Amino acid sequence: MVTIEPIYGWPGPERSDTIFAICNAVFGQMDHSKFYSRMREKHALFTLLAVENGEVVGFKTGYDLGDGVFYSWIGGVLEAYRRQGIARMLMLEQHAWCRENGYRLIRTKTYNQWKGMLILNLQCGFDITGTAQKDSGRLQILLEKQLV
Repeated sequence: MVTIEPIYGWPGPERSDTIFAICNAVFGQMDHSKFYSRMREKHALFTLLAVENGEVVGFKTGYDLGDGVFYSWIGGVLEAYRRQGIARMLMLEQHAWCRENGYRLIRTKTYNQWKGMLILNLQCGFDITGTAQKDSGRLQILLEKQLV
């Protein structure tokens, strides 16, 4: 059975290494120093871990943008644990926490290649609000969800 473990602020080196390893498994090689800097520097970082039998199998993390807006930054579930509703559970738990903590809006971004995440965002009440061209030439999809 999967349980959800909340972490407020910097998760510490061990949990950060676990989260980074899941990111690499889900998204491919990421820039280690950039990832850690972002985790350590963001105001009001909030992370949810999906844990099964003591093993972290997924996560979702985000941070405060100010003015009642929360940015849902990154998350993922290990391949062996997908299609079990874990990503949805993490997302809904994050949204409940945001409501309880006075946020009125959640923002997120994704890419067309992550169709599963895009579909889950839409199913969970996000609206596409625009796109942004990245320096790499990739097109990001911008989404928002009203909480009030």
